[in-house]
Amino acid sequence: MKKILLISTSMLLAISILFTSVSCSPVKESGKVTTEKTVVEVKELQSQNLLDGYQSSITDKGEVTKEFKDALNDFSFKLYKAVTEKNGKNVIVSPLSVYICLALIANGAEGETRSQMEEVLGMKVEEVNESLYSFVDSLSSSEKCKVSIANSVWFKDTNGNIKVNSEYLQEIADWYDSEIYKAPFDETTLKDINDWCSNKTDGLINKILDEINPQSVAYLINAVLFDAKWEKAYKDEDIIENYDFTNYDKTKTKVTMLHSREGVYYTGKDFVGTQKRYAGGQYSLVVLLPNSDVDIYDFVNSLDRDKWAQVIMSHFARSTLVDVNLLMPEFESESEMPLNDVLQSMGMKDAFNSNADFTNMFNESKKGDFCISSIKQKAIIKVNKEGTKAAAVTIGEMTATSVEPVSQTVNITLDRPFVYAIVDNFTFCPLFVGVNVNINN
Repeated sequence: MKKILLISTSMLLAISILFTSVSCSPVKESGKVTTEKTVVEVKELQSQNLLDGYQSSITDKGEVTKEFKDALNDFSFKLYKAVTEKNGKNVIVSPLSVYICLALIANGAEGETRSQMEEVLGMKVEEVNESLYSFVDSLSSSEKCKVSIANSVWFKDTNGNIKVNSEYLQEIADWYDSEIYKAPFDETTLKDINDWCSNKTDGLINKILDEINPQSVAYLINAVLFDAKWEKAYKDEDIIENYDFTNYDKTKTKVTMLHSREGVYYTGKDFVGTQKRYAGGQYSLVVLLPNSDVDIYDFVNSLDRDKWAQVIMSHFARSTLVDVNLLMPEFESESEMPLNDVLQSMGMKDAFNSNADFTNMFNESKKGDFCISSIKQKAIIKVNKEGTKAAAVTIGEMTATSVEPVSQTVNITLDRPFVYAIVDNFTFCPLFVGVNVNINN
């Protein structure tokens, strides 16, 4: 135990990366991934993969329950509201990325720390494991809409000074199909971790670490790839150049607008909205435009699990068909945000201080030996005529402490601040949620 306390430990890095691109499914050829648009080098790793010792034993895929969808949606909009500040800046966040990050960490927690994390996650850890396993399995993949999820765990070779709980490793292998690496945590490991991220994201995120802290003993990484085209491609006549977008500060930016006709119409007392589907039909970009007299940040603060359900049901409850003329700007947005205060305000307090209990992650440790020192996320989204690219990286660091309907037509022009989400159409759970308050070309 003294050796554990003398070694300033660990960095637990849970990296959840989701992104959408316009290319088709990659094909490996001579160490490279070839897509319709790009050629990405597949980089060889030097670290030893111990996967053979911890293979998934799960045979029952289960189902995506209402309880899980409610828990994930509740978490998503609490997080979204908490990270959206009234500062005139765009926000893009992947709640799913943070959720998976916390799930990986929670499997190593015990006692009150575990209970608080379960409160934030909305379910018991065992239920979260089963539900995420089923949810990931439900995410379909095709040539024009590829979805893949990869996980890896990296532990420092300390010659037995810090012992990882083998039952913990089996849990994350079972439910998250994680690759497991033992590495020296030197420059070769730094390169391997960055190369792993690059390989799993087709090169979109090719560097997540600038250096490995000598005190770090563990990294957990999750990568989710979402690569899709629009279901209905834009034609040349659908593209409008030099359209005015009014930013939150009332300045105007010339943007490229994309016109389409959509059949889904969301409406409420303070907003209108629609969705544009990606190829295959399982995923959509949902856009919500608050009324002109509603402040965008007040609208964001009004969003929660119940209002999200009302948004979705406003379409299904309609007795008339609605033909939506959508004008949507091409845009890019990037956010980087610390999540410590946010997660503590959501109820996860002990995990960040000396009351933390992660004895289920490390053998021969006791309550207070390890805690989370920081969790943050960086997210990027790019929307254009071809499709969408989005990426999110969530990083958690741990250290030691001690009838024939009548048709109508509506127009939705996103020429001022609006909310958007990339959603799974089967569960209506968001993979990304964002607010676009300004466009700077």
